[in-house]
Amino acid sequence: AVVSTQSGHYGRDRPIYLTAPFLTYVAFAKVRSDTKSDVDFDYLDSLYNSNRFEELERALEAYRESRDVRMLWRRARLRWELIKKSGKKTAENTGEAYALVKEALEIDDNNSDVHRWAGILSNAHNEQVGLSAQIGNLLTMKYHLTRATELNPHDATAWTLLGIWHYELKEMSWYQIKLANTFLGKVPDASYEEALECFMKAEQSNPKGWNRNVFLIGKVNFRLGNMELARTYLEEVLTMKHTIEDDAEVDSEARKLLSKF
Repeated sequence: AVVSTQSGHYGRDRPIYLTAPFLTYVAFAKVRSDTKSDVDFDYLDSLYNSNRFEELERALEAYRESRDVRMLWRRARLRWELIKKSGKKTAENTGEAYALVKEALEIDDNNSDVHRWAGILSNAHNEQVGLSAQIGNLLTMKYHLTRATELNPHDATAWTLLGIWHYELKEMSWYQIKLANTFLGKVPDASYEEALECFMKAEQSNPKGWNRNVFLIGKVNFRLGNMELARTYLEEVLTMKHTIEDDAEVDSEARKLLSKF
């Protein structure tokens, strides 16, 4: 089963592969411009965008004591990248990244980027703790992703992630449902229709910005029996340029689903 941030680079980053119930995709988070700062966030993001993580780590070292939330979530984002690169996805390591975002939330609970990353990293951390913890985190993850879209209705990545949250809950196995009933009392409400609404809002915010989102629109329409719409979006996927590693996999998934028509 499967469940990303933006500054004009929607879907840029490689996918983060997690076990059920989510496959989390992370892109860039849009920099808030409502607080003055002498920090060149565009430069820091350019290092991230070009995968120059070692240089970015050195640049961020100077701000280790900074309590600026824009710095905290960027440090968390980098920490997660370095964890993936090292292959050491442990509860301790992911907990360190998540702690940075939680600290940012305590400082500013009205920052969309922080809420997006709280959703992403709470899931990443709890996945390492165990499936029961990840299931127990479902409502927390949804809260943060929903709050991110409330604070920034044009955040395409947050909308895509929220759509995947709904979609994957509908795709849960009987065992996952049993765990959800145990730890949450019942499976949280979710529907394909709500998933589609989220994917469409992402598309409206950034048309054809991420082929994965276009694919998901086609896939959920397939589940809903809207076959012509599904075919239209799936075929659209195959016309889109590849810009990140995930794009080839998306093409493969689209072709596989089209073969069922």
